[in-house]
Amino acid sequence: MVFKTGLLSDPAAADIGWARVPLGDLHDRLAREALDAAGVRTEVRNRVTSVSADGNGGWSVEVPGETIAADAVVLAVPQREAYDLLPEGALDDPGRLLAIGTAPILNMHVVYDRKVLDAPSSPPSAPRAVGLRPHRRLRAEARPVSGAVPVGRPRRHRRTGRRTA
Repeated sequence: MVFKTGLLSDPAAADIGWARVPLGDLHDRLAREALDAAGVRTEVRNRVTSVSADGNGGWSVEVPGETIAADAVVLAVPQREAYDLLPEGALDDPGRLLAIGTAPILNMHVVYDRKVLDAPSSPPSAPRAVGLRPHRRLRAEARPVSGAVPVGRPRRHRRTGRRTA
């Protein structure tokens, strides 16, 4: 089902790409800079002991040694911990948090019997996305998106009509 849903749902679903910057830059630093620019205070690696409504439409968040007043709170914790932290009335149906299932992250490593790209086996560290050079019938598309480079789409071979990577 994963292959059908994730890889075969669209011709571009199996495009290959890699980050040309550390994932922390993509997922943390850039988001934090945008939040900081908007005047948002972010706390990471700070254990929240309780969250409560302050009576004025805001929130009080207890962390070791401090109570933080907030207009909004984002709990980046698993659903069970969020359920335990949220005060009565914070959600219409807090039990729905416990109904959310979990699934492991799946990585697939493919080893080919021949070279498919004129590229290093691991991406060079560079602060920007660049295109890849195609090798043989693999077509590389230089469409950088947020630091990643999508590579190739399955195509039909001119002579045989078979799908190629």
